[in-house]
Amino acid sequence: VLDVTAAAMRFCAERTGKPYEGGTYTQVFAHGTVEQEAVGLTLLPEAYGARLATQPDDLRLLAHELSHQWYAVGIQCKDWSDFWLNEGLATFMADAFLESKFGKARYEKEIGESRGIYESLVKDGKDRPLSFTDWQTTQQASGRIVYHKGAWVLAQLRKQLGDEVFWRGLKLYTSRQWHTAVVSEDFQKAMQDAARKDLSKFFEKWVF
Repeated sequence: VLDVTAAAMRFCAERTGKPYEGGTYTQVFAHGTVEQEAVGLTLLPEAYGARLATQPDDLRLLAHELSHQWYAVGIQCKDWSDFWLNEGLATFMADAFLESKFGKARYEKEIGESRGIYESLVKDGKDRPLSFTDWQTTQQASGRIVYHKGAWVLAQLRKQLGDEVFWRGLKLYTSRQWHTAVVSEDFQKAMQDAARKDLSKFFEKWVF
């Protein structure tokens, strides 16, 4: 069931412009609901491993955690204020991998789920900026906003810029910031340079 990991790793390397740096990549299945990346290592629930055996297309979690080898390990956010640069990017990258494997409809389905979660949070009065400095605990800085608003906003940026410019911008961001700690302005700058235009209105509305 894990053979697809190699394909997901190739996808991440191609889209980010950075090959996986580790000599090995280890996936550990553990009791409970643990879902956590580390350097060269991902912890996944045993129940998810069992589900993959019967639902081999249920690859979002596998691809999400692998994507963290680029966006969390290779590039770290400077502090919790821009945690979406880890989790929103990993969620979006997983959806884009599913698109590459199963087609556009699957991508739209996954992004649509993130949009639905985000819109329900807005309806409940729980929206907040992706770049969020008003946190006092890590729990306040995390939550579904960074995952699902993050993925939805990245999908909107991709739609606005077009595939060629968007993926060029992601490669530019990744190459510039590799092994550094980042803030949202770093991501904005790379996307603007790739697009050769000011994206301040988009980032003010959706990120800041």
